[in-house]
Amino acid sequence: MARYGQLDCLGRADGQVKIRGVRIEPDEIVSVLSGCPGVAQVAVVAKASPSGEKQLVAYVVPSSGERCPDTSVLRGHAAAALPEYMVPSAFVALDALPLTGNGKLDHRALPEVRAAVAPGGAPPRDEWERKACLLIEHVLDVTSVGREDNFFSLGGSSMTAAKLVNRARSSLGLELTIRTVFEAPVVADLARRLADAAPARPLGISLRDLASRRRSMTTDG
Repeated sequence: MARYGQLDCLGRADGQVKIRGVRIEPDEIVSVLSGCPGVAQVAVVAKASPSGEKQLVAYVVPSSGERCPDTSVLRGHAAAALPEYMVPSAFVALDALPLTGNGKLDHRALPEVRAAVAPGGAPPRDEWERKACLLIEHVLDVTSVGREDNFFSLGGSSMTAAKLVNRARSSLGLELTIRTVFEAPVVADLARRLADAAPARPLGISLRDLASRRRSMTTDG
């Protein structure tokens, strides 16, 4: 906290970052999160997630004598004012932001983000929602995914969407597409797509070849 009660917003001083192909100004996110009750200081940086994807991470210092707001509160506050792609994927509470000798944010001293914890919303209601939660937890290396959580809000990208498609094939034997993940990123919606998905075809066999084989089997029979 600066003199006269002015809030210090210690975000990146070196400009934009690029997340999932979109250029983002971290200071805009810092400004929004700094307005959340109970928050004294915020730093927002781009860091690699446990799965290797670049993600936005917000480091939050609570106001003196107060507990840091819950992740769900911080995420909700950000989501109310920012587009989805600017909402940080992870929030880390700190007693103080690390500073260099000249008073600037020490990026190297910021702790790495370990396995993230999802907002922990409504639990899955059926087996398909449970499977969708487990798929996302495995691909993004997060925990406590709920039926209302959004794959991309948790740090998903086109690359991890491809991993999710491959995981659905290998673990569930179901055929999904990356487009499906983009069309139905919320767990409950993705679960319905899983329930309606066709069995995965053998690798290296096109749909045309598969149809030809089926016709041949019918003729031979």
